[in-house]
Amino acid sequence: MKEKLVTKRDVAGWVLGPLVASTIAGAIGYYNGSLPIVWGFASSHPVESALWSALFLLIGVAIGAFARGCLDATKINEMTAKISELEAEPENNSDDDGVQMLTGEDALNFIRSLTDNQKSILAEVYDSGGSISADPFDGDLSQLRTYGLVSMPPIVAPGMPCKWSIPPNVNRILRDNPDLLEVDSKEIEPTPKGISSLSSIMAHAVWSAYEHGDMPIGEAHEEVWASIIDGDGIFERVCHPYMGARNPTDKYRLTSKWRIALKDEATLDLVKIAARGY
Repeated sequence: MKEKLVTKRDVAGWVLGPLVASTIAGAIGYYNGSLPIVWGFASSHPVESALWSALFLLIGVAIGAFARGCLDATKINEMTAKISELEAEPENNSDDDGVQMLTGEDALNFIRSLTDNQKSILAEVYDSGGSISADPFDGDLSQLRTYGLVSMPPIVAPGMPCKWSIPPNVNRILRDNPDLLEVDSKEIEPTPKGISSLSSIMAHAVWSAYEHGDMPIGEAHEEVWASIIDGDGIFERVCHPYMGARNPTDKYRLTSKWRIALKDEATLDLVKIAARGY
């Protein structure tokens, strides 16, 4: 172990500490009248006074050294605890997660394993030039961020949209493998065949949504919920754009494709016929 050298600062602390304490004690003694008594004893017993002064000086130095050691130990303990806390804190850097750790075919298979919804969102970002503006707490984008597929600025303003972007290496993978984000289409077309595949409950929901427009999502049947989640192209959440961000509301409606198709009386009659059993 390397020996610790005594610095001038240490010596100054050891000397000034007792001197300051002696000065304070002398001032107190002067005001309470005990200083003349002590001075008289020191004048008549110089040797004993010198010994007592040396003893007090050593005691002061020892107390100062002990206090300094306690402070140093406290600082060391605080630094050790902080270092341990930093070492134990999990990394939250998406650059070290998911596809960022993979190469070659493993990276391609990782993206292929995404859900259709995740692929659709990633495709939307990619098709928008590699970045979109959205809520910093968007659940779907946050999940893709944990996979290392999208990134966001380190500092964002709560309640304000931020820029979500695709990292360069992921962008290269998607550019070189355009089929990675392809999904099996689940969309039901507003054709006689598509309408005949609807249950009476769904047909009635389509009819009601067409008649009333936006519908409270809290009143939606579970089949309507499944339709929205699966993205079969019939229903969608109503979103209000705000500074480039999509803000879902508590309502749902027919997609534009179905709203346009049902303007045709014959197509609407097919929906009404399919809904008669409900």
